[in-house]
Amino acid sequence: MALLTRRRDVAPEIYEAADRRIMGMAGPMWTMALWFGLTAVVMAISLLFPTPPNHSPLVRFVAMVYAGAVTLVLLLMRERTPMAFIHVQLVLYILVAIRIITLAGTPASAITTGMNLMVLAVYLGWWIPRVPSLIYIGAANLGLLFGFWRADFLPELAIAWLAIAALSVGLVIAFGALVWNLKVQLVTDPLTGLLNRQGLGALIDRRAHKADEHAPRALIAIDLDHFKSINDLQGHLAGDRTLADFGAALRRELRPHDIAFRVGGDEFVVVLPRTSIADAQMVAARLRQEIPIAWSYGVTDWGLDEEFSRASARADAQMYADKAGRENPGQRRS
Repeated sequence: MALLTRRRDVAPEIYEAADRRIMGMAGPMWTMALWFGLTAVVMAISLLFPTPPNHSPLVRFVAMVYAGAVTLVLLLMRERTPMAFIHVQLVLYILVAIRIITLAGTPASAITTGMNLMVLAVYLGWWIPRVPSLIYIGAANLGLLFGFWRADFLPELAIAWLAIAALSVGLVIAFGALVWNLKVQLVTDPLTGLLNRQGLGALIDRRAHKADEHAPRALIAIDLDHFKSINDLQGHLAGDRTLADFGAALRRELRPHDIAFRVGGDEFVVVLPRTSIADAQMVAARLRQEIPIAWSYGVTDWGLDEEFSRASARADAQMYADKAGRENPGQRRS
């Protein structure tokens, strides 16, 4: 959790690395397409095989058409679908469900429709941040209570409403915590607490060309000095402690918008958004003074239209030159 708090401006997109994309659609889009597609099928079945008393065939038909249309739009828009569209559909879904409940002919049919809040709760917990999720599910449960009242099923269904409300809120909280922990584990290096190579890949994929947030930007490539000798002479536990201490020092000393990654072994990369090459040199020099563990570094700029691999190669070359100069002072770089 501390990692998200410290890197709040970048974490939402880095943690999307945990989202599985299907047909070019991000998780919130393809799951909503599946959800609304199945809803359209269920509405169609309820129209073909009505269970009396059925007082809302027109509303169910409208719900079927609406759910089918949303599914089609999502399949056509795919990755171009804005999150605003998703939020609009969540609001409309709640309103339509409440309307169907007010027209329910029996308490059983009202409860059956109300149980759709479980599906909504799972979706909210999985894809939507906690605060808006709780607002959505709270509004949906108040709407459910209103629907039961308008259908003249209160106080008969008061206990059922309390059960649905408690379960739906619990699902939002539980799924939110579960998904967050899974995403953290996927993109975080457990030893150092820094983001890992997959987190770096997510940053490159999602934000490589966002000029408004990254111009200018720089990289620092870092490699610990004599790390192999620490493992050989003191053991791997000592090496792990060295890595953990270095990661903790980076998290402590970096600026809030800087992002540190452990990319493998004793190699690290720090991405510096909104930082010129001169400022990046100053950041690296300050880090070397503040972190007592011996390490070498290279600094380079990262152009907005430049592949990360090219910038990283330059930083690595600078880092190896620094390492050679530290090991052989006569070759120290100017």
